[in-house]
Amino acid sequence: MIYYKATELGHKPFIQWESVANCFNELTFLGLDNDPLVLPEDKIPDFIFGVCPLEIVDGELHQVSCAQMRVYESEYNNYQLQIKLDKLLNELCSICCKIEVLKKIEEPYETLENEFEVKTKEYKSLKYQKTAEFLIPNKL
Repeated sequence: MIYYKATELGHKPFIQWESVANCFNELTFLGLDNDPLVLPEDKIPDFIFGVCPLEIVDGELHQVSCAQMRVYESEYNNYQLQIKLDKLLNELCSICCKIEVLKKIEEPYETLENEFEVKTKEYKSLKYQKTAEFLIPNKL
């Protein structure tokens, strides 16, 4: 079992895990067997919303509060929505360019107009969702 020590970072994900021993005997030999910042690999939590759900307080590991995790969730959701909005905007721009070219060469472009309508509605819906999330954060 590999053991890792938590190191505090000043930015997300706030904790970094560094390998310190490959087995318990090595951990004991290094004098880290009672270190409150050392965990076996199977006890290290997965990151949630891009952050470690543990924090270092007075040299010990503690759960991050539910209130703080809600803030991280809101930030994460906002970021994900922005990625989707940017992608949709690029798709809308591409469709517009194609429509303009088809108009100039006098080719049919109605299917692209329909696609543009659908993507525009999706964009507006996501934009509204992002604004609503900002104004009224999701409560757990």
